[in-house]
Order: sequence, then C-alpha cells, then structure tokens
Amino acid sequence: MPANPALPLVILGAGGLARELLGWMARLPGHAMPTALVQTAPPATDECLGLPVLTLDAVQGPARFIVGVGSPRVKRELVQAALERGWVAETYVDPSALIGLNVSIGRGAVICPFCTVSTNASIGEFATLNCRSGVGHESVVGSYSTLLGSNNVNGNVEVGSDVTLGCASSIHPGRRIGHGATVGIGAVVISNVRAQTSVFGVPAKRLAATR
Repeated sequence: MPANPALPLVILGAGGLARELLGWMARLPGHAMPTALVQTAPPATDECLGLPVLTLDAVQGPARFIVGVGSPRVKRELVQAALERGWVAETYVDPSALIGLNVSIGRGAVICPFCTVSTNASIGEFATLNCRSGVGHESVVGSYSTLLGSNNVNGNVEVGSDVTLGCASSIHPGRRIGHGATVGIGAVVISNVRAQTSVFGVPAKRLAATR
C-alpha cells in the first residue's frame, strides 16, 4: 500500500506506454485512476484520452506516480525529478500477470498484461515488462531496464540495469546482458552481451557501441 493513498496519482510520460497503462488501469474495477500524464518538456497537446498533459512543475504538491516510459534514459530522468519533489513511486502489476513463488519486484516496476515472472526471479526498481514478456526462474532484470512486448528471458539469465530488449527477443538460459545494452527486435541471444553494446539478428551479433 502507498504511504498516503489520498495523494493524487499520475503517470510519468505521455507516449504510447503511458496511454496503454491508462487503458489497462481503466478496465480494473475499483482501481485508482490517474489524474494527469506528466512529462518534463512542455507538452505538444494539453490533453490525452481525457486527462491533462502537464509538466512536472505544473503539478502542485506531492503525488504518487507510475512510470509509463520505455526508454531507460528518459525513465531515469523523470524518476529522479519526481523523487526530488518528494513524489511516491508505485508498482504496477497487472492482474493478468503470472507471478511465481519467491519473486522480488522492485519499487516502481511495471509488469504489463499477460507477463510471466517465474520462481526466484528478481525484477529491479523501475524496470518495465511489456505485454506477454516472460522472465524465467532465478533470472534477474536490472533497474530501469525495459523488456518490450513478447520477450523470452529464460532461466538463470542476468539482465543488467538500463537494458532495452526489443520485441520478441529471446535470451538463452544462463546468459548475461551487460548494463546499458540493447538487444534488437526478434534477436536470439546465445552468447553474453557486453555492456553498452547493441546486438541484432539470429544469432545476435554486435552492431556498435550504444554510447
């Protein structure tokens, strides 16, 4: 439970994932609904799906927030700004997700519809698992990482922090994905991936440094 459920609830971000989260929350009976979508830059539009789109500075007083951003870099910027304002991070786990025994889910994580998190897995703070992604037993997903739709992270995999796994990528059991790495759409990872690199293809191969 949040420290103060009376605080207004907002979604950080106003892009595709934020709009999806809003739709999923709206279908849940009795779920507290966000009062605004919030971003750092001045919004291109004042309203989205019936909610105001605001800058962080336009929100008066403290708030609760759910992260609706996929980019690890943008997530970090928004979350840091929100926490500096004394806002309270909330974790979202969709009721359709299957969560195994002895699973650790960090503060501010978002687990979207039809995801599977298996026994003894660990999901880091502000990590995002988009729809139909699976995390196998004893696997770790680092803080601020994002698994886009239909990922398959097998057992005993370590995904570092600030990693992006493209839609429908598959990670072989026991492999390691270094911090800040990017795995392309549909890639099949059969070898460890170094930090700050991008890999694509079947089998996945390094393309270039990401920074």
